[in-house]
Amino acid sequence: IAAYGPGDADTEAALTIRHPIHAFENPADARIAVLRDSGAKPPIDANPPLFAAFAKAHDAPTHALALDISLSEFTAFWKRPLETLAYRQDIRFGLHDRLLEASEPLGRPSGLARYHLVQAICTELGDTPDADPEPLLRQLQAEGRLAPGQSGRSSFFAVLQEVHPALLALHDDRIEARYFELEYAWNALRIHGLVRQYQHSGMVMPVLHKKDLQPKVQIAAGLQGLLAKAAGLDLAMQVRTACKMHTLSLPYSQQQAELHLQTLLGFYLQGQQRILCFDPDASFAWYQYSRENPDADVGVWIERQSAQDEQQAARRELGLIDVLTEGDGFLQAVAAREPEAFKHVSHTVCSILNGDAA
Repeated sequence: IAAYGPGDADTEAALTIRHPIHAFENPADARIAVLRDSGAKPPIDANPPLFAAFAKAHDAPTHALALDISLSEFTAFWKRPLETLAYRQDIRFGLHDRLLEASEPLGRPSGLARYHLVQAICTELGDTPDADPEPLLRQLQAEGRLAPGQSGRSSFFAVLQEVHPALLALHDDRIEARYFELEYAWNALRIHGLVRQYQHSGMVMPVLHKKDLQPKVQIAAGLQGLLAKAAGLDLAMQVRTACKMHTLSLPYSQQQAELHLQTLLGFYLQGQQRILCFDPDASFAWYQYSRENPDADVGVWIERQSAQDEQQAARRELGLIDVLTEGDGFLQAVAAREPEAFKHVSHTVCSILNGDAA
């Protein structure tokens, strides 16, 4: 954490305490972690800082649009469309969602801390899931990537117990890697990517740090499957979480896949120049709710969901989108201003990636 006196930079620098697990790059990062826990809105440290100024400038991109798009770039946009536009306009923030959580309950790592722990377990034990995990535990503690003593041990074995069955299943299903070069051209645009198959059962995307299928993961797997279909390949897309294997079915012909990919590319081009009314979590939540409640009013849903999000704000991690919108979040800052656009874009994109637009 950082202790500091108002306007006293020397005192602030002198009293900065660095911890191997929560190693903030500067005292401001520690300050925003404290703000997050207190429920206060995050500070803005960029120019222009205000969301209103950002929104007014969204029709004037600072860089030429790329006509050659990699699958990874395309996927990154759909995971974070508003943040992507901010970067294109050279809006930079020192405080964003690279922060770790300020505190964790004993034995239950979450957020970024859990992600890094699962990644380390998969990297070291993926080929030999039944190997002794003690050397890895000692290594992570020695490197400062896990808390020392019983706290780190408890965290490590809690996560290992959750992901070990999935590691065994993936290991037993492994084959020699197969590579697929995917490419699709539309007018002057070209989208391409290399995908790899490591499992006999199909294209399996391991996301073991999650228990359930998350919207951003569904986006990544759906875009990969859609591009494969448009390129003339029918690849079985699956996502392996810590708890189960999820199969993503895209029952489209090649021609249908091409049309759907063109639709997404059209939205992608819009999102490079102006704010696109799409957010992975909010859009998939609305899509699922509207399927179960066909007569639901999108404005009422946005208002109710915004209130729930505001109540949970103190318990969730801050993201760059919170900084961009001065703490209001996507629903209040974007969707509430253009509810019909949010409804249209969300339904179109989610139905395509959910396999419901045949």
